[in-house]
Amino acid sequence: MKTFWKISTLLLIMSICMSGCFFNKGEKEVLNVSHINILVEAVQPSPATVSIQANFVWFIECSDTWVNVSPTKGSGDKVLEVIVSPNVSLQQRESSFFIIGEQIRQEIRVSQKGEAPVIGLKEKSASIGAVGGEVVAEVSTNVELEVYINALWVTESPLSRTVTTGRRYFVVGPNTDLESRTARVTFRQKNGQLSEEFTITQAGETPSIELAKTAVVIEAEGGLSSVDVYSNIEWEANPSRDWIKIVETKAIETKTCIFSVDPNPRAETRVGIILISKKGTLELGRTVTVTQEPAEPAMSFLPTTINDVPAQGTGALQTRSVTVNANFGWTVDVSSTASWIYDVASDGTACTFRVRANEELLPRTTKLVFKQNNGTFTKEFEITQAGAAPQISILPAQPNMPTLPGAGGSGINNAVLVFVTANIPWE
Repeated sequence: MKTFWKISTLLLIMSICMSGCFFNKGEKEVLNVSHINILVEAVQPSPATVSIQANFVWFIECSDTWVNVSPTKGSGDKVLEVIVSPNVSLQQRESSFFIIGEQIRQEIRVSQKGEAPVIGLKEKSASIGAVGGEVVAEVSTNVELEVYINALWVTESPLSRTVTTGRRYFVVGPNTDLESRTARVTFRQKNGQLSEEFTITQAGETPSIELAKTAVVIEAEGGLSSVDVYSNIEWEANPSRDWIKIVETKAIETKTCIFSVDPNPRAETRVGIILISKKGTLELGRTVTVTQEPAEPAMSFLPTTINDVPAQGTGALQTRSVTVNANFGWTVDVSSTASWIYDVASDGTACTFRVRANEELLPRTTKLVFKQNNGTFTKEFEITQAGAAPQISILPAQPNMPTLPGAGGSGINNAVLVFVTANIPWE
């Protein structure tokens, strides 16, 4: 490899020496150039050329490194190629190179145009959800930029000033409206005419209804209660029971469902539902369960007792009854009731029964026990039956009594058998 370079250098020296033989040493140097001014673009599409005619050995000297001339030396006539590096500045720049001999130093001036102003966006739009966040715009530019935003809900992040890349960061606030919205960010050349627009589209908030609580417990006495409603749409409340009533409010912005509950007359827990949904529809329905505690058990009878049942009872075709007023469901317990009360029946509002005849002189009393269904409350109802009237009956009857012999006497033939039925002692 070293031998090759030695040979190449020797041949070049010999060529120059031989070329010098074509020119007289004392002859005046003559140089003709096609032009002495060159104007090229910021990014040169192809080399510029300069044609020279010379009668001497020459070489090229450049003022700046961004100008390159080929060849850099030679003799006689030649076409020079001038190549310049891209100009990344907006300003035009000037330089020169020289064609130099022993007697001549010819300047060729080189002018290169500045780069054209440009603002470019990788993407011209971006979308973001209703909650907001960060949006990035990638900008390619060679000019100083000014940024204009036409919406208050978009601001440029301080991060844009700390990065060295072409990224610009924007903070988008939450959108609490149901409708989407659009903002325009304008990148404008400072002290210039260039501009580009970047569009940010933010989705509207999804319609929703949320409740602070989904269950409410109300005392038996009833009263007012409320549930906070978190919603971005107009809503309405509809109760499932008539004992729950929505309280209308005149507030400009309603965020609370206020309702009243009537007193609970029953000794049983009751449950109702309030449906909160999009106004005029059942969409996005949310429910509040309203549970009301029971009232104290209460029961009364009409009549308050039955104490006039005759001794002969009711017979097979008649019944006695008692009307029951209670604020709970009930049943009749006859486990403590005397057997002379029978055919006990009830329909939830009254109790009926039959009474067998009392053959005893003394009146008798028993009870019916009324029990609360699914509860512990009980109440007794008293029934009293009159005693039978004193009575004695003899068989055979007096008109049918047998006649005894006039002689009298003892023995079976002189006796009369009388059967006595009585509810009192007799002799």
